[in-house]
Amino acid sequence: MSVADVIQSMLTQWRARYAQTALPAFFAWWAGELRSLLPASWRHALSVDSAQLAFSVVEQGIRVEEIRSQQRRELMVLAADATADWPEQLQRGLTDAHSEMPRVLVLSTAKVLRRTLSLPLAALENLRQVCAFELDRQTPFKLDQVYFDSRVTRRDLATKQASVELVVLTRPVLDAAVQSLGLLATPLHGVDVMDEQGNLLGLNLLPAERRAARSHSQLYLNLGLASLSLVLILIGMSAVLENRLQAVTAMEGEVESQRAAARLTAGKREQLAQAAAAANFLAQQKRSQPSMVRTLSDLTHLLPDDTFLERLNVSKGELSITGQSAKAAQLVERLQDSTMLESPALNGPVQPDGRTGLDRFTLTMHFVEGIESADTPEAKP
Repeated sequence: MSVADVIQSMLTQWRARYAQTALPAFFAWWAGELRSLLPASWRHALSVDSAQLAFSVVEQGIRVEEIRSQQRRELMVLAADATADWPEQLQRGLTDAHSEMPRVLVLSTAKVLRRTLSLPLAALENLRQVCAFELDRQTPFKLDQVYFDSRVTRRDLATKQASVELVVLTRPVLDAAVQSLGLLATPLHGVDVMDEQGNLLGLNLLPAERRAARSHSQLYLNLGLASLSLVLILIGMSAVLENRLQAVTAMEGEVESQRAAARLTAGKREQLAQAAAAANFLAQQKRSQPSMVRTLSDLTHLLPDDTFLERLNVSKGELSITGQSAKAAQLVERLQDSTMLESPALNGPVQPDGRTGLDRFTLTMHFVEGIESADTPEAKP
């Protein structure tokens, strides 16, 4: 047994087991509902796989029909007296789409023997072998005298039974029908049977070794175009994604540069604020103290002429003066008239200076609160 036969046998078993479930009915209903939502032209295009080019023998010759989704459309009738010209006439009358369709010889039900079998669902895994065993019991023919095929007409999952229709055709009848096609029989893909309602049974009574290999050039072309479209879509999506990534990278770099500039600006602003605060602090400190010019002017008017200063010190709102005077004890009383100073007091004893004959003194006093320097501008940030 070849590898292809083994694979075909495995696929047949898997299909039979799959058919025993409720999934086929569900998917058939679902696909039908989806197709019903599509426009008629789309439904016609999607039914290309079920389209067949059917030949049937009539009195005038050979009738050629297109059968698509059980809908029949006559294309031409090949005259019986021009059998040699049939291939050329057929080629001229067919389109490229028709040329890709499988060619099937259609027979009437009067030429076949049909029997209905009741089999277990498990028998569907090897249906052809089971039908071959049933030939002797269901028909008067031997296996080597007939061609046969079968189709499952009903599945009952509850009882696990299936109704199978067995269709048998004697070999001479099929050979004669095929020979009646003349040169058209060479690329024949199958032999089917049409019932009384004009519908194909969906069988293939032609032996596998006599079936023409179906050309899949259109299918391969469609698959190639679909693959190319998918590749182009992926390339386009990749290019768009790459552009987006580059744009994001550039935007991140710009944002980072803006952040650096913002941090630099914030640092400069903070330094300026600190400098302005320091300047304002110094200005405020200077403004909170009386003007030294006014202080010296006030001391000049209050101190007598026999008094001179050796040192003047200002610290934390306090003024300290050291000097010599002929009347040091009277200085406290004179300084009480000052409008800028208050609380004058001697700091330590008054000591006479033998060289000058004057009394050495040290006075401390405080600036009057609320008196500010009028000549100090405020720094602005």
